[in-house]
Formats: sequence, C-alpha cells, structure tokens
Amino acid sequence: MSRKPRIAVVGSANVDLTTSVIRFRVRAKPCSGRVSIWALAARARNQAVAARLCGADVVMVANVGNDLFGQATVDNFTKIGIDASRVRIVDGVSSGVAPIFVEPNGQNRIMS
Repeated sequence: MSRKPRIAVVGSANVDLTTSVIRFRVRAKPCSGRVSIWALAARARNQAVAARLCGADVVMVANVGNDLFGQATVDNFTKIGIDASRVRIVDGVSSGVAPIFVEPNGQNRIMS
C-alpha cells in the first residue's frame, strides 16, 4: 500500500501586482497603465501548490502581514487543500508585494 507524500514547504508567500503599461516613459514622466491584477506568488508558494496538485499532503510554513493580502494568502492555501496552520499572520508588518509593470512586447520591470 503506497502512502501519499507529506511535504513541508518553508519560504515566502508574496503577492504580485501586475500592471500592463502602454510603454515605459523617460525618467520622471508618468506611465499610462491599462489593466492591473494581483496574484498570489513567490517560489515557495508555487512549490507548495505544485506539490499539492501532484497529490501530496502539503503544509506551508511562512509569515505574512496582517493585511488584506496576508489573509487572502492563508485563505487560498486552505481552499486548495494546503495546511496553512503554520502560516503566521504578523501584526505590524505588510505582506510581501512585488509591483510588476509589463509592456505589450513583454518587457517588464519588477520593483523589489
């Protein structure tokens, strides 16, 4: 009888904020944005999701901020069947966020 793999993933669970821009402008000039989306991201989070989709029992170990994104991250882990009991929501800090600006040709800039 085979058992499901049990995997613990330790790492970041950030949020990407992606905005499509018409083009990057010269310094100190505003960029025109068209569409903004936010997505749960980060390498460790993506590994946890991939392991879960492959059938493993997964527990995620991470810290997130006590904000909208932190709770959304925990809720998303739970929704897809990842044990989020070790994801700690920390008061007084923000969840990790990466603003990403993407031109129509795919060129992007990620602020970190």
